[in-house]
Amino acid sequence: MHKLIKFIKYPIAIALLYFLFTSGRIELSVLADFLNARNAMITMAVFIIWIAHDVVFSLRYQFVLDALGYKAKLIDIFNATMVGIFSNNFVPGGAGIDIARIYYLKKSDNVPISGGMAVAVLDRSLGFCGLVLVSAILLPLMLAITQVDTTFLATLKILFIALVALAIVLLSGIVVLRLDVSYSFIQRLFARWTFTSRALPFISAMHLLVLNNRVMLASISYSMVGRMLTIASAALLTYSLYGTKAAYAMIAMHGIMQLLIAIPITPANIGWTELVSDELLHLFGTDGGANIAIVGRVMAVLYSLIGGVIYLRLKGNNRTGLM
Repeated sequence: MHKLIKFIKYPIAIALLYFLFTSGRIELSVLADFLNARNAMITMAVFIIWIAHDVVFSLRYQFVLDALGYKAKLIDIFNATMVGIFSNNFVPGGAGIDIARIYYLKKSDNVPISGGMAVAVLDRSLGFCGLVLVSAILLPLMLAITQVDTTFLATLKILFIALVALAIVLLSGIVVLRLDVSYSFIQRLFARWTFTSRALPFISAMHLLVLNNRVMLASISYSMVGRMLTIASAALLTYSLYGTKAAYAMIAMHGIMQLLIAIPITPANIGWTELVSDELLHLFGTDGGANIAIVGRVMAVLYSLIGGVIYLRLKGNNRTGLM
């Protein structure tokens, strides 16, 4: 069944790309026009923001590691993050960063695999919280600032999608709080299993998230700063292509966009990301979302080459076992 689902994703991606190209939503001329010397400064600025974003997320990861009793150098976490970003271009699903961090930090800083997996789960949860919190602030703010003239139906769609996103995070919060109440029960439950030593780090990580307010608040703050950097880079890229109104639309819809494109409809979300971007920006009263997504995808591939260089350097120094 799993193989069948994976196989179905490819014709879906082809169908989406065919629709986007034949309907004129994707114009390769926009990509060609962007990739010229005139936009070199924009590209450089976006890359600098992305580096800052990955440094912040590496700091968050280090903070959570430290809270769980593990030690790792920031440069090691950053290197593993960049290697993971590079591998994400070849491993569909976006798990490359987690795999690289777990495996590499085991080699370089002796972080146990079970602990690395627990931190990865907690790190993803914190990133999700930061995404929803920032989005919940920016969406109504941008709607108020721009006073966008959308149809009543389009406005309802925007609000409905935002409410669904908020409902997801609220339900997630309830689950986490319930973990706090049921912690001793879960410990007794897992104590009956033979792989208790592997399971407990996950429980401890989620328990720490609830009980330690300092860790929770600081980690979510890291997440919000990192998310703001991501939105800033997307807004800058959008502004360079389609102007101020489109940039406002990107700021407003970015969080919802990230939630939707996380749904694994196609391999590496090819076609799906472009369709979601186009539809959401259209709801905000602007076009070009698919072209923005294509340009962003190409820039992300170029940026990931930094991780490829780091990987080759680490391999040359024989510091990792990633090969």
